Amino acid sequence: MIELELNDPFAEVNPIPEAMRSRKQWLVWNLETRNGKPSKIPYQVDGTNAKTNTPSTWTDYESCKAAVDVGRFHGTGFVFAEGDGFCGIDLDHCVDGNGNLSEWAIEILEIFAGTYIERSPSGDGFHIFCRAKIPKAQSRHRKDWIEDGRKQGVEFYDFRSPRYFTVTGDAVSACDIVDMQDAIDWLYCTYFMEEETPPAPARESLDNPDSDLVREALRHISSDDYETWLRVGMGLKMSGYGFELFDEWSSSYSGYSQRECQSKWNSFRNCKVTIGTIFHLAKQGGFVRPSKVKPGEGVSIAARADEIEAEEAPPPGCPVLPAEALHGLAGEFTLAATEESEADPAAVLIGFLARYGCTIGPRAHTAVAYQPQRAKLFAVLAGASSKGRKGTSNAPVEAIFKLAESIAADRGFSAGALAVVPGPLSTGEGLIARVRDESEETDNEGKPKVAGVKDKRLLVLSEEMAAAFKASQREGNTLSPIIRTLWDDTDVEPLTKTNRIKTTGSHISILSHITTQELKASLNSTEIFNGFANRFLWVFVRRQKIVPLPKKLDPALEQSFAERLAHAIEHGFYRDAVEMDERAAYAWGSNTHRGIYHKLTRCAPGIAGAITARSEPQVLRIALIYALLDGDTKIRVTHLQAACALWSFCEASAQYIFAFTPDADPQKILEALKAGPKTQTELHKLFHGKNKKLSAQLKDLESIGLIQRSESVREGFGPPTITWTLAN
Repeated sequence: MIELELNDPFAEVNPIPEAMRSRKQWLVWNLETRNGKPSKIPYQVDGTNAKTNTPSTWTDYESCKAAVDVGRFHGTGFVFAEGDGFCGIDLDHCVDGNGNLSEWAIEILEIFAGTYIERSPSGDGFHIFCRAKIPKAQSRHRKDWIEDGRKQGVEFYDFRSPRYFTVTGDAVSACDIVDMQDAIDWLYCTYFMEEETPPAPARESLDNPDSDLVREALRHISSDDYETWLRVGMGLKMSGYGFELFDEWSSSYSGYSQRECQSKWNSFRNCKVTIGTIFHLAKQGGFVRPSKVKPGEGVSIAARADEIEAEEAPPPGCPVLPAEALHGLAGEFTLAATEESEADPAAVLIGFLARYGCTIGPRAHTAVAYQPQRAKLFAVLAGASSKGRKGTSNAPVEAIFKLAESIAADRGFSAGALAVVPGPLSTGEGLIARVRDESEETDNEGKPKVAGVKDKRLLVLSEEMAAAFKASQREGNTLSPIIRTLWDDTDVEPLTKTNRIKTTGSHISILSHITTQELKASLNSTEIFNGFANRFLWVFVRRQKIVPLPKKLDPALEQSFAERLAHAIEHGFYRDAVEMDERAAYAWGSNTHRGIYHKLTRCAPGIAGAITARSEPQVLRIALIYALLDGDTKIRVTHLQAACALWSFCEASAQYIFAFTPDADPQKILEALKAGPKTQTELHKLFHGKNKKLSAQLKDLESIGLIQRSESVREGFGPPTITWTLAN
């Protein structure tokens, strides 16, 4: 994920969210000594005392700011009030004298990075503002400890605690105040639930309980209580059990929603709740653990359940789609479409985004300087085998888009349906022919010999990416350079002597599939390092659950999604330039080296670095699509956050997928150079003289800035000595 930057002042615009500034819940304060201790005493702007439980003593933000600006008070404060839905988190003394953050604070700040965060007046803490409901009945939670010789702590509360938060405007996450219920639940369970949960039974009685035993224990625990629901979910996930068990148990609740259940499950991380908590809660409900199966009694159903769970468990290091990527209409549809399906949510999401971007055409764009980025994506879904269910992900997406296009047509939308072709990709000229202009050559009547295509929107939905890789390696084949050009621009005109063909104003997206075995056999270092592969988003997909009888979306729900999608298609189709708003531009990093842009430009080493080298334009394109799906006219921080989350998943997918590619010579070269400079002769010896592509691979690595070359004159006669080093 893109890391939260904690060193940027927000100088260009007021970072305090409008949701706070527009409310009359403000007061001012002065630092005074009370009972021998420094205290921030609240006042009204006229100098009389303010009370956090008396709204008549509060006022508007501008009045408070003006009073502070003229030096009458030390700072402003915001009071949490009933009905505003806000809560605050206070991280105390987590920054040392050298500006280093405590590890616990970094984790919390990263988890809450999507909402408004600022430094506290002391400079050694942070205040986080978000929308959420505090889990416990009491309105305030606090925990302190001694670390690195100083008292540190975390506290959070809402309107039920008669307190206020100082507000400095020294933002480190200049976002709107957003819903962070999942993050609040995690904070509560990680820092406060541990001391409120009775001790678990001895560990020796809980080693490796099978799924049937845990399922039986869960029957003695009610899922109606929200806090119990959180504890059980965290205990299951932290102990290695799958979502299905949590979902099955949760379904007994009258207000059950699998979408909410999945979202909450995805948010559980690094919690201190274990399976012991579940057995303790179950015993309180009357559960008695049965005796173990004796030898010779056969294999239990639980043993088979464990086998199935292991079969569908994620492989070690497998990338996980962040919940932040499931933003807006695309995210809601993805969760609904995969609720009772084996399709991978990542595959459905990327298919939805790519198809929408292609449907709205080339008009909508966002630009940094003179480089327009349009809503077109190239993506490859890669899985270990057919069980990755790469193909099943397209069915719900195709159905919803056809319905939405029909709804839009009934409303008078004249663009028509998107052209979708199955591939496979074979030649560059064949691809251009699908969106070609009319020929310049005319017949005897002065008409073009070959008619052009009017609608230049085209989605290539190919099941055979391996065929494209093999085709591009044939001598004289133009597929690779033409795909690279089509990703960069809308116009392509290959320079050929005969049968000249060109396209202008085209808008092509590509969504293809490949297995990791096919990838090993078909992709070589040329496509990796010449820019062909990094035009694509790489998405690792896998079967995450077994659904013998998958179901279609509920018709009413499908109709609702289609109505929203039809509006989004019309909105995006007629949109021109889409700029970032002030907050998004700040987050992107205008005129600073600390923004998202500069973090994206940090190239990873080796093959993964070459595959993900176009991170900046990819993120812009994804953010543009999220914004247009929201019906927005600006790219906002939430859209950048969703795009960064999806890009982080694609980046992790590329690292995971290409860790298994056989053409590892470039990586071997880089590993050798980490130990120090090597002459070209030494590198030849590294491969025992059997790498005939060494010179070309060195040039590829040099061209993308991973290594650099130097020459020195030999003593006596002979060519100069060529030495290679890692680039600085």
